[in-house]
Amino acid sequence: MPQISAGQEWNDPSIEAIGESWRDDRIIFDLAQKLAARRTSIEEANELIASFGAGLQSDRQNQLTALFAGTLSLINSERASIIAGIGRYAKRQQALAKKIEQEMAELSSRPQDDSEASKSERADLQEVQAWDIRIFQERQKSLAYVCEQPVLLEKRAFAIGREIVSHLQ
Repeated sequence: MPQISAGQEWNDPSIEAIGESWRDDRIIFDLAQKLAARRTSIEEANELIASFGAGLQSDRQNQLTALFAGTLSLINSERASIIAGIGRYAKRQQALAKKIEQEMAELSSRPQDDSEASKSERADLQEVQAWDIRIFQERQKSLAYVCEQPVLLEKRAFAIGREIVSHLQ
C-alpha cells in the first residue's frame, strides 16, 4: 500500500477535516517537514513535538492534529515514491532475468566447434552473461534494504503520531 491510512496511526476523526490546510500555517508546515525527514531522529522529533506542544496556548487539539496530518501527508508522499521506485526496480530485475535466460539459451544452442571465431564468440557471450548475473545478484542483495524503507516510514509515522497524541492531554 503506497499510503498509510490516518486511522492506522491516529484515533481522532478530525484529521480528515484538516485536509491540506496544514500547509497554510508556516510553523506547522516547517515542523511537519522536519518530523517527516528521515534524517531527523525520533528522539529529536519527540523534542520538537514537545517544544511545539509546550508553546501552544489555544486551539491545542487542532494545531497538534494539523501537525500530524502534515507529517503523515509528507511521509505518505515519500513512501509512495519509494514504492513506485521498487516497482521500477522489480521490472528492471525481471528484464535482466529474461536477458540472462536468453543468453543461456543462446550459449546452449551454439555448436561447440574448435574454431577460434567460435571460441571467441562463446567466451564473449559467457563474459556478458557473467556480468549480467553478477549485476542481478548485487541488485537482489540491495532489494531487501530498499523494500524495508516503506516499513520504516510506517513505524516513523506511528511513533510520531503516538508522541503527538501524548501532548493532546
